[in-house]
Amino acid sequence: MEWTIEHHVFLGKDFFTISTPVENGKHTMLAEYREYRTGGTWRVRDACDQGEECRSLINAFNSYIDRSTEANRSKIGHCGWMIDIGLPALDKAKFDLVNTMLAAYLKDHQGVN
Repeated sequence: MEWTIEHHVFLGKDFFTISTPVENGKHTMLAEYREYRTGGTWRVRDACDQGEECRSLINAFNSYIDRSTEANRSKIGHCGWMIDIGLPALDKAKFDLVNTMLAAYLKDHQGVN
């Protein structure tokens, strides 16, 4: 499965859109970084589901996959695609996606973890 990653900055906040083609369009997720005084967190979400805020981007993906698996268990409509194709493909690709996203993020934020 092909994934398209786009890095955006809006009002000084970093986020990524991660999308893949589906039958009549595309499925898009948002991975956003939030900076706090105590450190930053990542959250991965889409129009239906969202994971927990995590200090680790890979943990944010894992949280999204876990919650989305539960939320899409009905397998009705788009939920069937998520359970059968989307989430397994995301689970397989998450390490490559995270590497690509963090490389882009760190390129713009030298020295920020």
